[in-house]
Amino acid sequence: RNRIMKTWQLILSVIVFQVTWISAAFSYELVALIGLLGLILLLKFSEVDAGKILISSNIAILTGVAMDASLYSLGVYDFPDSHILFYLNVPVWLLIMWAAFSTTLFSSLYWSLDKPLIFIPLCALSGPLSYLAGREIGIIAFTNESLLKMVVGWFIWSCLFLLLWHFLFKKISLDNDAPAYLEKK
Repeated sequence: RNRIMKTWQLILSVIVFQVTWISAAFSYELVALIGLLGLILLLKFSEVDAGKILISSNIAILTGVAMDASLYSLGVYDFPDSHILFYLNVPVWLLIMWAAFSTTLFSSLYWSLDKPLIFIPLCALSGPLSYLAGREIGIIAFTNESLLKMVVGWFIWSCLFLLLWHFLFKKISLDNDAPAYLEKK
């Protein structure tokens, strides 16, 4: 029964994340924020300690926004028709997407956090694929030549995230489930 509950939580997390992504991409910020709230509520059922989720999510958001702001400043991509938050150098919708993505690290992606040989390439490829989808709907503009820079950016982000993650929590689990040091006590 517990395995069935985890499977449903995973499926629901993926669906709510996609609804949040699409809502943010099409400037339905209110719907996206409701989706983000739903993702946060799903974390209530996570095996991971809430304090550790909060710290790790903030690391993911801060490093992700820093990556996107840097790539934007370097001219790797542009956000046409988007209001750029002056102090963050990214649009609101991208900030919402980073917040939503950070929640998936503890719902649909928690299994990969202990597996850097899976997590890093997964992020380095799926992150830029998300940007390709954004380009198709016109929320981000970049050339095909910029894709390699984006892959490198996501590679660096995923390495940095995992390094900070393991540095903060100092233990590495070898089991196949969620990292043991993150389990609720």
